[in-house]
Amino acid sequence: MPMIARVDTIGMAEYGDLLQWDPLNAASRRRAAIASRGRAGQTPDASGALVPGSWEEYPFAATRGLARQGSHVDRVPLFENWIQGGFIRAADMAQGFVAGDRILCVIM
Repeated sequence: MPMIARVDTIGMAEYGDLLQWDPLNAASRRRAAIASRGRAGQTPDASGALVPGSWEEYPFAATRGLARQGSHVDRVPLFENWIQGGFIRAADMAQGFVAGDRILCVIM
């Protein structure tokens, strides 16, 4: 997910790579992060082709940063955001995250 990786690399530089799991407030954090952004519209994918876009926030909505409040937000291809959301959900299910757990994020 090259465009997600680009956005999250910037987010990690600003907010750190250690996040805290907090799924109960995910929807409100996502709304706050993208409130002033409007619709994501079309955005280029890694090949430069225009595809449906989505807003990516880092720290992810189900987490919050330990380094500081807020999040970095940028436009990414919708399909990449869906894939990443699936990975986060699968990690939660496999690891059994509990509110307050600290999660080390890496870009693969």
